[in-house]
Amino acid sequence: EYYAAYFSARGEDVDAKSALAGVGAVRARMKEIAAKGKEATAKENSTYSILQILNEMLSRGVELLPIDLYHSDATRYLVEDGKIRLPFNALPGVGETAAISIKEEAEKGAFLSWDDLQARAGVSKTVVEALADVGVLDGIPESMQMSLF
Repeated sequence: EYYAAYFSARGEDVDAKSALAGVGAVRARMKEIAAKGKEATAKENSTYSILQILNEMLSRGVELLPIDLYHSDATRYLVEDGKIRLPFNALPGVGETAAISIKEEAEKGAFLSWDDLQARAGVSKTVVEALADVGVLDGIPESMQMSLF
C-alpha cells in the first residue's frame, strides 16, 4: 500500500510500459537515461527517480497489474490482492483530464471499439494509441465499420 500511495501522491508518469515489462526493462531504461548524463532533460531525471523506486519495488517482489479499462482508476494506484493496479494517467501522454473521462465512460458501459472510446471519452487518437500500445485495448476492434470487400 505504501508504493500505491506514494505514486498516487506524486501524480507523475510512472513509465508504465517499462514497469509492466519487468525489472529488466526498468533497469534498461535507467541505463538509457543515465547514459545521457547532463544531456538528460528534467523530465528524464524525474523519470529516473521514479524508475529507481520501481526497481526497488519490483526487486522486492511487489507486483504490478496492468491498466484495465474497467478496473483501473483514472489517477490512483489501487491495491488489489496485494498487487498494485496502474491508473490510466500512468501512461505518458494520458493526462488527468483524459484519464478521468475514460474512467467515467467505462463506468457507463463497455466500449464497442477504439473509435467508440475516442468519441465517448473525447480523447485524442494519441491517447487511444497509448492505451493500445500497452495492451489495454486488446480484444476491442479498432472500428465498428464493416468492410464490404
